Amino acid sequence: MNTLTSRARRAARVGVALAVGVLAAGGAALASTANAAVAPAIVSCPLMPYNPDHVDSVTLAAVGFDFGTGGLSGGAPACPGTLEWDRAGGALTPRLNGTLYLKNSAGATARMRLKYYDVHQVQIGSGYASSDKVALDDDEEFAISMSPYSNVLAYRVDVTIQVKVGATYTDLVTSEYYLGSKYHTPDDVTIAAVGQDLGNGGLVSNAPAAPAELSWLTANNTVQAELTGEAYQKNSIGVETRVLVTTFDVFGNVVASRSQVLPVPGGNTLVTTPVSVSPAASPLTYSAKVELQNKVGGVWTTVGSAVTVSI
Repeated sequence: MNTLTSRARRAARVGVALAVGVLAAGGAALASTANAAVAPAIVSCPLMPYNPDHVDSVTLAAVGFDFGTGGLSGGAPACPGTLEWDRAGGALTPRLNGTLYLKNSAGATARMRLKYYDVHQVQIGSGYASSDKVALDDDEEFAISMSPYSNVLAYRVDVTIQVKVGATYTDLVTSEYYLGSKYHTPDDVTIAAVGQDLGNGGLVSNAPAAPAELSWLTANNTVQAELTGEAYQKNSIGVETRVLVTTFDVFGNVVASRSQVLPVPGGNTLVTTPVSVSPAASPLTYSAKVELQNKVGGVWTTVGSAVTVSI
């Protein structure tokens, strides 16, 4: 998962076409109006930005209260709103944009609320709400643009429609959005180079049978990337090789790095080496880059294609 700039979005509405039929009979000027037929509205939803840092589509639907964009179609938002994880200016700021719709809810008061959590599912900051939106008639809509809180540790945002009942706000519908993966499942890592490979399960047809794995350890309120697998050296007599893992924060700054230097082959037969590399843990760790490197002229040089994954 990777990276963004904040962009405004617009949704277009297309009007409804009405068709009226006219019947004529026996040459007499007999005309009657047929029942008006309503063509379905055609809404072109805005495209998500190409290669954003991270942008989630947000649609919340409940009886009488909805969040999205593009108007209502069939009683639900025609298009989603957005939650953008803005990283500009060295801050991580989730930005919610869209429209809150109140339908058949005259007299009701509603608002949008955001709650923030870190990668360990611990709430950070307090919850933040939009201003009250009061429906004066049965068909109301309110533009929403919220970015009240910045925190480099933000990883999950709960977006909620709240309705005021008496003097108390009640959560009506909530959805969770993540900067990365909710469950932090391991990522597959395979690197192929001339004479060196990274994977697991041995070589099949000169390629790793299975990928190595990069796991995300989240104990003690930190994050640690752990690479496990096998390195393969073939026809690499005298070649110095290492496996390098570098971790980064959400802005791409280096957090930590660690390498495992492989045995130098004394011949050209296959040498298989178990790999286990874990850079230092940090609460700021967001992504990891895995590289195979050979020492060329005294300088470690990347071979094959590096693999970058994020939690």
